Amino acid sequence: MDWIKRLNQAIDFIDENLDGELDYEDVAGISGCPSHYFQQMFLYMTDMTLREYIRRRRLSLYALKLQKGNGKVTDIAMKYGYESSNTLQDF
Repeated sequence: MDWIKRLNQAIDFIDENLDGELDYEDVAGISGCPSHYFQQMFLYMTDMTLREYIRRRRLSLYALKLQKGNGKVTDIAMKYGYESSNTLQDF
């Protein structure tokens, strides 16, 4: 049960820092285990990689901002780590 609590703390940390650079070492540090082990456990528990989770969460926030009309497409894309709005065409 302790692992689930630490995983949730790491996910909270990710969600609070989506608009900046996320270092996997920092995320793993929240859970109190090495990055490699954390990433393996994250995959096991969520059925997606840490990178995929972060990408999906950023895309979700990006989509919400676009729906609300809060800013230009390029400004929102840059805020969530995309080099340009063209980067999103792959999704």
